[in-house]
Amino acid sequence: MRDYSQKLAKYDGKGDLIRSGISLRLSGAGSGVAEKWWFWLWPAGGTFEEKTPGGKYHSGYNNQAGRDALKLYIDLLYKYGVDNYKIKHDAESFALEKTAMFTRESWVVGYMKEHAPQVNYDVAVLPKYRRWGTLTEIKNLYVSKQCKNPDIAWGLVMYMQKPENLKFLLEKVGWFPTRADVDFEDVFNKIPQYRGFLSRPEGFELYMYHPIACGDEILTKLAERLVTAFTRKDLLDNPKGIAKVIEEAARQTDEILKEAGLYGVD
Repeated sequence: MRDYSQKLAKYDGKGDLIRSGISLRLSGAGSGVAEKWWFWLWPAGGTFEEKTPGGKYHSGYNNQAGRDALKLYIDLLYKYGVDNYKIKHDAESFALEKTAMFTRESWVVGYMKEHAPQVNYDVAVLPKYRRWGTLTEIKNLYVSKQCKNPDIAWGLVMYMQKPENLKFLLEKVGWFPTRADVDFEDVFNKIPQYRGFLSRPEGFELYMYHPIACGDEILTKLAERLVTAFTRKDLLDNPKGIAKVIEEAARQTDEILKEAGLYGVD
């Protein structure tokens, strides 16, 4: 990815970046900054909260993985110059062909069809490092015990699970159904980019958020620290500085877990 980013970045005659090799999530409100950083933290061997055999949690990134993931961003920004704060970012940047690569969910396929149908692009799994995988989130439909019309509610749930409706959801919205018994080949033939999102090479794992109430607070507080760290050019070739940023962030994660009564190492 580092090599591809350098090859795909474009510069004008003054040496200014006019197309980023990869668009990094450098800012933004909420936990999204941390989540996109997770795409690089997890393959490096780390995660936000490590679950113990006893059912408790502690920070899982105050280690080489966390330092490597932060170093990757700093290097891409300040050593290789394949992204910066001046150029556009995210889906808009990709649609305008101001970036060559970025990490995002499958809704971008529909966005590109609407805003940039002329752009020729494809989808690939994230690269392998110490391990290989990507984040997955499962959304569920529930009928509560307090529901006044449970039969009607369950009817809606079952209606949405019909194969033709699941295919409609994928084709028109871009969110993937979790049913393995439905053949989506006809959708893939129409929209080949979707196939890449379901690609599961041997050894490719899926990881998920832990179901803990303080999870979003952990990511939001970490994101605030990351946004500041990404602006620090002084972290380039500065392993001690990077280690300090990661250590302080992980300490805050553990403090949040302690306040929630969820911290433990055993």
